[in-house]
Amino acid sequence: MSQRRWIGTLFLLTWVMRACFTLEDVTSFLNTLPTERALEAKVIAMNSQRSFLGMFSTPYYVWYRVDR
Repeated sequence: MSQRRWIGTLFLLTWVMRACFTLEDVTSFLNTLPTERALEAKVIAMNSQRSFLGMFSTPYYVWYRVDR
């Protein structure tokens, strides 16, 4: 694969993260995404009780792909 094509592919596969405080926030955010992006999104739950910030931390993270 040529370097130019590889760089173009890299820009098409950009994943970003959004922090959410509650599951309702996660659901609301996923509903704003296009269907294909919402289906491939990854939701990661952190154990906020073990976090040193406790209730001030964001226990849910949504990884989703954006087109650049």
